[in-house]
Amino acid sequence: LLDLKKALDEGAIDQNEYDLMKDKIINDEYIKSFFKQMDEIDEEEFDSVSI
Repeated sequence: LLDLKKALDEGAIDQNEYDLMKDKIINDEYIKSFFKQMDEIDEEEFDSVSI
């Protein structure tokens, strides 16, 4: 995000482009975190199952 802010400050991108890219970055990180948590939950469930 710092590089993105620098590009905005230097005029390489406009505010709309900045907002769009920032949202994409934040949403991507949220989705990665969500799936990582789901993987951890799956591992915990498998660890507690015995046959």
